[in-house]
Amino acid sequence: MKYLHVYTAMLLLLMVVGCNNSNTVKEESVDSGKFLCDLFLDLGYGSDGVFLIEDSNLYRYLDSVCFLLSESNSKQSDDFYRNLIIDAREEGTKRCILVEQNIPYSVWLNIYNLPGWRHGVIKMVDGKSVVLKESCY
Repeated sequence: MKYLHVYTAMLLLLMVVGCNNSNTVKEESVDSGKFLCDLFLDLGYGSDGVFLIEDSNLYRYLDSVCFLLSESNSKQSDDFYRNLIIDAREEGTKRCILVEQNIPYSVWLNIYNLPGWRHGVIKMVDGKSVVLKESCY
């Protein structure tokens, strides 16, 4: 019975404090209008010989990614981004492709959090973060 009280107290403490899931990036913690990011994708193979962004996830969410990018940059169409990503993927060895610079953090975050895309979105290039660069305006 003594252990039951201890376990109950631990459970209540966890419920009050909450669990910190470090694998999830939360938009609420950052002012998404103030920060810009560069979107780099790793479209190559991982060490296990499988694409980092598996085909099923790539093609399932590619339209969403292209729409988000074209909405943030009205100079480019959905087709532009689709062709850029598909052409790089067909080469099969593209490990770091710059898709777009200076997109809002909220757009970057939406792409990063798409199922299966997390491993393919690059956060650091040459030791510098491509995420959360302060905007000029």
